[in-house]
Amino acid sequence: MTPVAEARALRPNPIASVGFVILILYLFLLYGRVLDYAGQAFRIPAITFVVLAVLTVFSGALFRGLGTRIGVLFVALTILMSLTVPFSLWPRLSLELITQDWIRTWVLYFAIVGMALTTRHVVVVLWTVAVALAVHAVLAAVAGGEVDGRYYGVGRFADPNELGLACLIASCMILALATYSKHAAATLGYYAFIPVMFLVMAKTGSRGMFVTALAVGIYLFFRASLKGKVQIAFLAWIVVAIAGLLIPEEVYKRYSTFETSTPEEDTMSAAGSFRSRQYLFERSVEITFRNPLLGTGTGTFMIADNDAAIEEGRPRGSWHQTHNTFTQISSENGIPALILFIAICISFWRSAGRVKSSCESIDHPDAKRLQRMVHFYRAALLALLVGAQFLSIGYSDFFPVMGGIAVALERAVAMEIPQWQAVPAAPPPPPRMSRWQMAARQPVRTGR
Repeated sequence: MTPVAEARALRPNPIASVGFVILILYLFLLYGRVLDYAGQAFRIPAITFVVLAVLTVFSGALFRGLGTRIGVLFVALTILMSLTVPFSLWPRLSLELITQDWIRTWVLYFAIVGMALTTRHVVVVLWTVAVALAVHAVLAAVAGGEVDGRYYGVGRFADPNELGLACLIASCMILALATYSKHAAATLGYYAFIPVMFLVMAKTGSRGMFVTALAVGIYLFFRASLKGKVQIAFLAWIVVAIAGLLIPEEVYKRYSTFETSTPEEDTMSAAGSFRSRQYLFERSVEITFRNPLLGTGTGTFMIADNDAAIEEGRPRGSWHQTHNTFTQISSENGIPALILFIAICISFWRSAGRVKSSCESIDHPDAKRLQRMVHFYRAALLALLVGAQFLSIGYSDFFPVMGGIAVALERAVAMEIPQWQAVPAAPPPPPRMSRWQMAARQPVRTGR
C-alpha cells in the first residue's frame, strides 16, 4: 500500500479524538513542568499517562504506528535491548529501564502518529510542545535555581545542559509556528518568546548547547536566501551583543574555554569539563568494542566504567553517564542497537524532508506555509541530533516525540495533497489603490 493509500485509509474515531485531547494535556505537563513547582502530590502526569496509554491501544493508534518504518525499527530495537537483560551487569536495572522508561516514552510516538491524523492536529501537537518548553524556560528564569550565574531548571530539566538544549529546540519550533501562522498578532506573540529563550539558553552556561546553536545557525544561514542571510547575520550580532551584556562573568569564562586548567579538575569530580567528557567518550567507545553485540546492559555504563577503572588500579570510576547519546546506546546495547537507533534518526529526518519536497511542488497557500514551517522544524531536529552528542538522552522522550511529529506530518500531508490539487488556490487580492488612482482608471465620459 502506498503512503497516499495508507493516509486515505486513516479515519478518526471517537476514542482517538478523546485520546488526542489527553495527548495534548500530557505533552504540556511533560514539557511545561508546571507541576514540578506545585501539585506533585496529585500524581496528575502519571494518571494522565495511564489514560493515554489505554486510549492509544483501544483507538488503534498503536497499530497505526506499528505500520510505519520507525515503528518497525522501534520494535526491533526493543527486542534487541531485551536480549541484553540476561547478560547485563545489573539485569534488574536494565529491565526496569526498558519497561519503565524506554517503552513508556515510545508510547508517545504511537499516540502522536495514530491520533494526529491531519495537518491541523500535527500543528497543535507542535504548538503544545513548543509553548510548554517556553513556559518552563520562563519558570526556570523566574523560579529556578542559579549557581555561579548558571540557570538550573526544576525536575526534568534540572540539568542546565538539557535545559539549554530544550530551549534551543523550542526556539526552532516557535520560529516554525511563526512562519506558519496567518495572523500578524500571533506571529508577534511567537517572536516575543524568542528573547526569553535565548537569555535562558545563554545563562545555562552549556558549551554543548553553544556548539549546537552554532550548527543550527550555520544550517539556517546556508539554507536561506540572500535576504534571509542578512537577517540571520544581523540577528546573530544582536544576540551576541545582548548576551555579552547580560550573562555573568562566571558563565562568560565558561564559554571562553573548553579545557580545564588544573590537573585536579581533570578528574571526574569536575563533571562537564572538556577533558572529563573526552574521557567518557573514549571509555564508552572502549566498552563498545569490548562488548560489540549486546553491550553491558541497558543503563549500566557507569557500572562498566567503574569495573574498568578498578581493573586499571584506580579506586573508582567516574560514575557519570557517557554524555553522548550514540555511545550511550552502543556501549550499553551493542553496535547492532546503535545501527537501529541511527536508522530511526535518519527515518524521521527524511520524513520531514519529504514533507518539504511535497509542499514545494504544490501551488497552494497551505502547502507553502507548511513548507516554511518544516524548514524550521528540521532545524529543531538538527538541534536534537547535534545536542545528543553532548547529552545522554537515548532513552528520553525527545526522540519519539519529535520523530512522531515528523512522521504524522508526512502522513497527514499525503492525505491532504489531493485536496490541495483539486481546489485551485484563491487568487491574490487586488492591490489597494488610492482615490486618485481609482479615478484615473474610470472611463472618461464625453458630453454630447
